Amino acid sequence: MAQTTVNDSNAATAEPNANCSRDDHVSSSHRAISVVAALSLVPLGFMSWGGTSVDVPWTAGVVVLVIACGLGLAAATAMVRSERALARVDLILLVVGLLAMATQAVSQLHAGPGYGTDEAAFDQAAGQLLLHGHNPYGVNLGWALTEFKVPYVWATKLVDGNVVTTYGYPPLTAVLAALGIVITGGNQAAPIITVTVAGAAAVLMFFLLPRRLRPLAVIAVITMPAITGLALGGESSVLSMALLLPVAYRWTRVGSSGRLKAIEVGQAILLGLAITSQQIAWFVALFLVVGLWLLRRRDLGWRRGTVVIAEYAAVAVAVFVLINLPFAIDGPHRWADGVLAPLLQASVPLGQGLISLTMFLHVGGGDISVFGHAAQLLLLGLLVVYALDFERAGRAAFVLAVVPFFISSRSLEVYFVVLLPVMVVSVVTTASSDFRGASLWESLRGPGLAGLNCVALLPAAVLLAVGLLTPAPLSMRVLAIGTGQPGSIIQVRVSVRNRSSNALTPHFLTDPDGAGESYWHLHGGPVTLAAHQSAVYTLIAPDTQSMPGIGEPFDVDAITADPRTFSSSSRFVPQPYAVTLTPSAVEEVMHPDQSVTFTAQLQTAKGATLRKAGVRIIMWQNVYIHSKPVPGGASVNAGSPHKTASYAVTGRDGSVRFRVTDRHPQRQPIYFQVAVAPRGSYLFGYTGKVSVIWR
Repeated sequence: MAQTTVNDSNAATAEPNANCSRDDHVSSSHRAISVVAALSLVPLGFMSWGGTSVDVPWTAGVVVLVIACGLGLAAATAMVRSERALARVDLILLVVGLLAMATQAVSQLHAGPGYGTDEAAFDQAAGQLLLHGHNPYGVNLGWALTEFKVPYVWATKLVDGNVVTTYGYPPLTAVLAALGIVITGGNQAAPIITVTVAGAAAVLMFFLLPRRLRPLAVIAVITMPAITGLALGGESSVLSMALLLPVAYRWTRVGSSGRLKAIEVGQAILLGLAITSQQIAWFVALFLVVGLWLLRRRDLGWRRGTVVIAEYAAVAVAVFVLINLPFAIDGPHRWADGVLAPLLQASVPLGQGLISLTMFLHVGGGDISVFGHAAQLLLLGLLVVYALDFERAGRAAFVLAVVPFFISSRSLEVYFVVLLPVMVVSVVTTASSDFRGASLWESLRGPGLAGLNCVALLPAAVLLAVGLLTPAPLSMRVLAIGTGQPGSIIQVRVSVRNRSSNALTPHFLTDPDGAGESYWHLHGGPVTLAAHQSAVYTLIAPDTQSMPGIGEPFDVDAITADPRTFSSSSRFVPQPYAVTLTPSAVEEVMHPDQSVTFTAQLQTAKGATLRKAGVRIIMWQNVYIHSKPVPGGASVNAGSPHKTASYAVTGRDGSVRFRVTDRHPQRQPIYFQVAVAPRGSYLFGYTGKVSVIWR
């Protein structure tokens, strides 16, 4: 009997459907993917619903349409009986997804006209400079943070206590930003460009994938929150992702005929554009070129294979040089510093990779520069593993390219997530058989290969262990805090001891959520802390955005530049417990002399009832006239009606009651609020305000 083999790149599209009736010719995998894609439109539509629908009413109509289409298309997906019919459903899915994506962009950009990242602000600022004939590299772009309303806490911080204020990306993003400014008039040009590019990437991915897998384009780009979030944030990595999609399509066939076909030259040009848009594409290009050389070396021989792939790489490099040359000629040092900035600048540790062990578990911290060096060694080690075990590792080229970022001191999710669509296209359009017999050392197998792979990765592992085992140099403890406006911390006193043998110059910031805030001003304590010296530092918040809320536990982090270290205090809890006010709303209008009894009940941080006696509680009463609070005229617990604040102490059940009465009608509602008020300390546990009207 003849045996039929199926190429595994088409396995998903060749799945038999043996359990279905004869008139049902749709594969179960295709139907399942389409259902998931259709229903994923529902939450995407919901994300555009809400406050913006009041200001831009038509978005509410689109949301209704998107959700209805999501439900209807899910039903249609379950009912159609042919691949051709389901393909039409998939195309409608794509169109509705693009509509939903555009509506979400309008909704978010309307609700928050400011930029969420300094990258987007610098891209647009660089585009503005280009339109005025100026080279953006080396220019101080700090003004862009203010002009594009980027919260200062989101600026990229350096270990020397400063923030990044210069353009640090290849120039293609600035060129596109300039084009966006011309088209849009400058209003949010950066995110408009990246959202448009993301939409184009979804369309491109849709048609690059096999027909039965095309709904993955909706899932991986349009309804993937991480991708749409990057696009709405104006991240240039979205442009790089879109350009790499065609590069990843059947990439193993490049040069297989012994020369570059026109379409393969086009792929090389797109690779050149990708490496001219964002540095993450540089790592992809490295694995891609090495992989192609191994493939063509197998098929065409060492000499001819090298020539063909050298031509491919030369086209990509030529595109990079062509676009970069004017900037490099105008200021070679400024251009080099800008393009290489993300790889060379000493920024504070941040991200979801192994650096989180240092940031949150306080593992290591004595030399955070080690993480960057370990990432470089891991890159080299993975290249060796990739080449030696190419038959198995080749298909993971686009994944391996971003793995080193996981152990870098800057390991943000953008590095891992943004290439997801590219990885999907690469995996789907290549087959395991493409890599057979193409390993660098084909005769190497078994324990020998495993041993060499371990040796290749060992230097990175050793260096990483050094980074994790080198203890932080500073021992820190929060002593006290000071509050300013209600609910915000404006001052922190920290005890610091230098356990190292080096004099250190620490820069401090608070960290309530893992992202860090702005550097705090040093109001007291030595600028440089000598070896084995102890001191108490008084820190002042630089702005309101950097102030932790009184209800937020936070660390105080200390960064030093020489050597590069990271130290952190233990978690400080400024609000050990909270208080609730009941009733939380008084709906009826009171007559004069009628009273309302409020109960203030202590609660744990987790919301459980806390039975603690002797806790001092304060109640305020205010009337707001032209947004300015003035004392109310109610009597609290039979006290004077002219008192703004009244105090009471909790009983054994952890509660206290306030009886409020007003003998006179009021033209304005009186707002009541309570908080915990320990003697000689700061207030905490603020409740919401409850209004009462006497008429």
